[in-house]
Amino acid sequence: MININKIWVIQILLILSSCECDRPGTNIAKARELKDGMTISEVKRIMGMPDDSLQGYFDKTKIMFIYETSFFFDDDINIYFDGSKKTVTNIVFPKGY
Repeated sequence: MININKIWVIQILLILSSCECDRPGTNIAKARELKDGMTISEVKRIMGMPDDSLQGYFDKTKIMFIYETSFFFDDDINIYFDGSKKTVTNIVFPKGY
């Protein structure tokens, strides 16, 4: 007879192995290719679509793209764009990267 706990453990391992476990490394590596002055389309070509994006509170033309680095932790890569030129002005990596 198969132990029910073993079945649960196998299912959890299968679920965890199917998630994007390599994502922290790939997003960090991709973000290291970015440079100040790149356009939004160049950033999307390298990084893909952002996980989230925000507009500036006082200046609605300023944009920030957010790329997640980990499935389990809340450390993100933030990419800030100039409002008028739509170019990268700042790239903020999570601590430790």
